[in-house]
Amino acid sequence: MMQRLAVRQLAEFIFRQGDLHPNRQSRAVEAQEGIECQQRIQASRKQRSEKFEAEVSVHVDVSIDGVATRLAGRIDGLLRNKQGLLRVEEYKTTREVAVALNPVDWGQCLIYGALLSEQESLSAIELAVVYVHPDSLAEQVFESSVCAKAAQLSLALALLCYEVRLRRHRLRCERRREWMRAREFPFAQFRAAQRAMAQQVYQSLRAGEHLLLEAPTGSGKSMATIYPALKLMQPNQKLFFLTNRTTGAEAALNSLRLIADSSRQISVVQLTAREKICQNQGVPCDPQTCPGCKNYYARAPHAINRLLECGIADRLALQRVADEFTVCPFELSLDLALWADVIIGDYNYLFDPFVKLQRFSDASNHLLLIDEAHQLSSRVTLMLGAEFALNAHSELLESPSDDFSAAAHDVFDAVRALSSGSSTALSRVIERPLQLEAAAERLIQRVDSLQLFETLDSEAQDLYFACIRWVRSLEWFQPARYQHLSIEHEQGCSIQRLCLDSADYINDVLDSHAATVRLSATVSPFALYQRLHGCPGQRSARATSPFGIAQSAVMIVRDIPTYFRQRGSSLPKLSELVNMLVEARPGRYLIAFASYTYLQAFAEQHNALGHVFRQQRSGERAEELQQHKQFIVDQPSVVFGVVMGGSFSESVEFGEGQLSGVIVVGIGLPPPSLQGDLTAQYFDENEGKGWGQMVAYTQPALTKAIQMAGRLLRSEQDRGVICLVDERFLQPQIQGFMPAHWSTKSLTLRQVKSAVNDFWRVI
Repeated sequence: MMQRLAVRQLAEFIFRQGDLHPNRQSRAVEAQEGIECQQRIQASRKQRSEKFEAEVSVHVDVSIDGVATRLAGRIDGLLRNKQGLLRVEEYKTTREVAVALNPVDWGQCLIYGALLSEQESLSAIELAVVYVHPDSLAEQVFESSVCAKAAQLSLALALLCYEVRLRRHRLRCERRREWMRAREFPFAQFRAAQRAMAQQVYQSLRAGEHLLLEAPTGSGKSMATIYPALKLMQPNQKLFFLTNRTTGAEAALNSLRLIADSSRQISVVQLTAREKICQNQGVPCDPQTCPGCKNYYARAPHAINRLLECGIADRLALQRVADEFTVCPFELSLDLALWADVIIGDYNYLFDPFVKLQRFSDASNHLLLIDEAHQLSSRVTLMLGAEFALNAHSELLESPSDDFSAAAHDVFDAVRALSSGSSTALSRVIERPLQLEAAAERLIQRVDSLQLFETLDSEAQDLYFACIRWVRSLEWFQPARYQHLSIEHEQGCSIQRLCLDSADYINDVLDSHAATVRLSATVSPFALYQRLHGCPGQRSARATSPFGIAQSAVMIVRDIPTYFRQRGSSLPKLSELVNMLVEARPGRYLIAFASYTYLQAFAEQHNALGHVFRQQRSGERAEELQQHKQFIVDQPSVVFGVVMGGSFSESVEFGEGQLSGVIVVGIGLPPPSLQGDLTAQYFDENEGKGWGQMVAYTQPALTKAIQMAGRLLRSEQDRGVICLVDERFLQPQIQGFMPAHWSTKSLTLRQVKSAVNDFWRVI
């Protein structure tokens, strides 16, 4: 089988040099816009000369490290002059007024010249890199006549350098594969359930399937998915592990550390957002101000080699090596990803169309593991949307008239024209805002053509990025799956492009990989999540729970009402319930509410054993969350109140034996909203009655509730009580979301005491 190597890929590998230039949004040109600009240039050239040819394919078949390889590409423009000399033109679209020649662009053009001169038996060839402004079509041209033999020699040296690096990479990958084949499971033995899970993952990945796997929290699913994936990986494959949570990334890294066992045979890179890993916060990403950008491409290869030798390049390792070689740690992690075996990061690196890794656009040979898959659809739906927010107190509204503010006011005027002007909270559906789109495009053009971006303050830059996101979102806009909303609020108003269904987009990403596994503790019912991920009919599996029925008492307390109007009357009964649990078994308990207001009302009334502590409002930092966790661990008996889906309940993991019980108060259905109702209407119309309520309201609520309850059991030695307080937990539709390993009992408050005492009596 012949592998392919793109000319651009070879050029980027060989010819990159000098400083690291920031990924300036002010220079960005949309893909479609670039294509259209190129087509206009080609049409113009064709009108001037009949001897002009566009999109000329060239290739050469070579052997690279013993593998048959086709080096191929398409020349943007080819012109034969009267003397028979060929001119190769490479078009690049940019809004920069004064462009410096990019060595990679010139290298790409040089390779085209080498291929063409060999094909045509030429002695010399003209090369030209043409930078074109997409609006004015103004050109900046860098050109030179090159000796064909010199061009061919440059190509031969480039292929040789590429082969040397590729051979080193292949040998390392083959050593990893052979080592992994012989590597035994890092623990003395599999748990019974874990072995079955690993076998399911292995079989599914080998068959090229998209597996949806439900595995209880604490079942060792990170190890049970990563280990078989590494066993299966070929030398030319990569493994992506995507997660929605920092704790998920840490679990994956810990599993990989155990598997590697200090051997450094597995190369891993953890991708972290630029703002979190940058060691020069507040300094522009520019070689003039940031030493990590200066001469980056000369130092980066040495830093990459050092990290490959280290094996696991987590955030701290990346920062340490980046500091040692004075390079940008974020860009270093992206470059390392090209050579690493395993890449760990957030969903957005593959799913967000604005920030996804373009260098892995061809992932057809790679494996993909997605943790916390119950969050995938909601996250991607947000990624595909866009919003303009107008703050009534914005300083931009008062800014003097200048090149930027004039364009900004056009955007604001378009937003105002779409709003109702009401001072009260109001949301309504509107038609596609064409006037706003036009204003956004004009602002982008104004900033880019005049190179204003670096002069803008943070608020103005945010508006500029909002314009870019709005315009770019049109690339995947499908009218049937989107709605446009006008939203009024106290601070101002906003215009929102709401994505209702991201299933096809998710499926496209999954299909671009050789095989995938989506795993979570809460992906029941399977039919729902397969539909949300665009995978109906694909394989689903439920891992056997490592926890026995006797380890937990799951009680549905049906006579404590939690509806909004009845919350005040429920507080004394909730206090009685908590007292029953603590008296039966002093220990650490989490009690989860649907809202902070409900939590606060309970905390003010209830004092269990004198120890009541509650989570603060959202926005707490990681160190504060850790302090909360330590407080719980340090107390022999404590009731800690949290909000379902809040920062604490989602971000903090408890160790084995830390909790005696979890109380989930209410279903926690999201309040009715226009966004929710539109989503419900869409799914009712497309999937049938009942789907809408399930997707828009029931699924988000039940996921939070069950995830909260899943904090209880972390090992096969743990025991504890789960109380689900609301009669609605007994509804058949709600029951369908509950884990298969739960054995629920419907009880009144009076019955709870004896049931809890009976449970703790059996030890």
